[in-house]
Amino acid sequence: MTDNILHYDTTPQQETLDYQSKRFTLSDGRQLEYFEFGDPLGIPTLYHHGMPGSAMEAAALHDVFIQHGLKLISPNRPGIGFSSKTENYCLELITSDTKELMDYLGHQKVSVIGWSSGGVPALWLAKSATEYVQQVILLSSYSHFSELEQAPFHQTGQASWLKRVVSRLPRLSLLCMAMAGYLANKLPKLYFQLMIRQCHVQDVDILQSYPHYGTMLLEAQRQSFRQSSASLFHDLVSQFEQWPFHLSSIDTPVTVFQGDCDPFVSERIGQHLADCLPNAEYNLLHGQGHLYWLEKSFHYRLARLCQT
Repeated sequence: MTDNILHYDTTPQQETLDYQSKRFTLSDGRQLEYFEFGDPLGIPTLYHHGMPGSAMEAAALHDVFIQHGLKLISPNRPGIGFSSKTENYCLELITSDTKELMDYLGHQKVSVIGWSSGGVPALWLAKSATEYVQQVILLSSYSHFSELEQAPFHQTGQASWLKRVVSRLPRLSLLCMAMAGYLANKLPKLYFQLMIRQCHVQDVDILQSYPHYGTMLLEAQRQSFRQSSASLFHDLVSQFEQWPFHLSSIDTPVTVFQGDCDPFVSERIGQHLADCLPNAEYNLLHGQGHLYWLEKSFHYRLARLCQT
């Protein structure tokens, strides 16, 4: 295992905290990068990041998780940050990597949080490794799109549009992601402004109230382009493909949170998850977009849920 220190602003006063990036060698020789936030001796919880995004997103929960005696483990998927790239990018591999990490850390039962596209690997872990998962908490999560497209009146916002572009125009998708990576690393202020323009007004208000989270999200997205934009493309392709199981086969308790004004993941997706998962609790958040989970009040709600 090797360590790497990353620095970024984490408070409105621009104080800087250092979080230690850790890496461990998987059975096939690849490196898996992960972060640990919250209480090092606390109840373990796993976080799956969005895309574009990285494990650094979970830093937003650090302070509240310390207060609640929770340890948050946040791994980077292949090709993100310092996690090794792979020619065999698939959800089965991500599930296997996560199981290896849990074994390495000695954690057998954890709550699993998945934000946005991070909800898909969380669901896969719940299906394929039930012995590791106590509960799943989905924050504006993607769903099984092959099932969703068969449902009546499916309106899935930008997520559905992105699926069509990635599936039908892969070369254009790769080019667009490469351009996004260039902007994120060479012109971060412009990249951030373009990102903000896509957000709901409530999301913008949250970032104005907690500007350090804007800094954190920008750095998390820049980390996703560190090696190659191709990893983002393969991540999306793997999530949009047909799964070998149905949502109805996941028996693990799942709590679904969904903003009704989310421009990225529409309310229809959250409702579809709640309808198809047999042991789901649905929480529709009125007037909320995609970043509600960054609000302090929601942090406490999430921490209490992880304690159960």
